[in-house]
Amino acid sequence: SADGTNWTLLDRHENETPFPERHQRKTYTFENATAYRFYRFRFQPAPDCTHFQVAEVELGRPDPEEEQATNYRRELDVATALHRVTYTRDGVTYQREAFCSHPDRVLVVRFTASRPGSYTGRVELSDAHGATPVAEGSRLAVAGALSNGLRYEAQVRLLCDGGRVAATDGTLEFRGTDSLTVLLTPGTDYLNRSDRGWRGDDPHLRLTKALDSAASKSFDALKAAHVADYRSLFDRFSLDLGGTAADRQALPTDERLLVYH
Repeated sequence: SADGTNWTLLDRHENETPFPERHQRKTYTFENATAYRFYRFRFQPAPDCTHFQVAEVELGRPDPEEEQATNYRRELDVATALHRVTYTRDGVTYQREAFCSHPDRVLVVRFTASRPGSYTGRVELSDAHGATPVAEGSRLAVAGALSNGLRYEAQVRLLCDGGRVAATDGTLEFRGTDSLTVLLTPGTDYLNRSDRGWRGDDPHLRLTKALDSAASKSFDALKAAHVADYRSLFDRFSLDLGGTAADRQALPTDERLLVYH
């Protein structure tokens, strides 16, 4: 769909047999020469189904440029709780770093490239409960309430080095940026107190304050605070399994049991 209201059917499958086991995958391909802004899946279980599980769905398109990527590496450093992806394409080295910061209450994703102006794209928020995202300046937010009255909200700040950023129709679009940092923080008005009906203040002000505070800091400062907070817990315990078999045999029986345990 170009407008989210009028839809064009691109592909359809009926009477699909269920997977014989869990964790299996099916792939479907179809021709499409039109660039649409919105795509959606619609699932309708058979009349005799007693239960129905959609599981995970991926929507993608073949990209000749993606096939040219080399030196792809994806890693999770458990000593610092940092996730990192690096790859090279068309002579440009791209890197993504991500972590969830407890001290700053934000999810941080940093995109960098070895060549200036290498990033163009957009940031969107998708709400599963029908709320409409709102974009203004460098901020993107979506807020709503569940059927039980629980209020929720998620906010994003987009920080770009170079290029242009525009808030358009509930999205943040960036073009020709050297690097960018995406900050995300969600929250609800849930309060663990029965005498107040399990509800506290609306999360909006709390999220705005946390996001603005994080946005005022550099990426390096956010990462340093995250690593220090994480390692204050992670580094409390260590296990050394070094030594040769001969060294272990030389230990008394009670010490050998301790090492092997």
